Amino acid sequence: MSPSRLQIASIVLSSGLLAFVALASAKTDRRADKPAPTYTCTPGHVEVVRLAKAMPIDEIRVDVSRLSPSHGATNVYVWDGRFMRVLRIRGQASQRLSFSPPINSDRLHVSLEPVYTAPTNACVDRVELRVKGTAVAEVTP
Repeated sequence: MSPSRLQIASIVLSSGLLAFVALASAKTDRRADKPAPTYTCTPGHVEVVRLAKAMPIDEIRVDVSRLSPSHGATNVYVWDGRFMRVLRIRGQASQRLSFSPPINSDRLHVSLEPVYTAPTNACVDRVELRVKGTAVAEVTP
């Protein structure tokens, strides 16, 4: 007695479904073996920037990594011993702060500090000190 067409279709369909489930679970297992990519941000950084001569710094530009957590935050301080400027970085957006009067100095302290009320730090790639839109110094944490 030979199997009917309905029985043959049922066998082919069920064996195809089993093969599909086996392949899907194999792909899932391969993904589970790879650890999730992690990116750690510098929690704090302090650097003294020395310029060749006193310059009127009128802008701070902070570039944030695209891998920075969207809920992270970091404070960037620029201080010359008399005056301080603070720029709070949140999330993944690069930001800049223009100010007047400028900080006129040849030596500046640049520091990155965590915001303790934020769940994590923002990932700062670079801090630029600028004079009339032109970068004159760069700090890379």
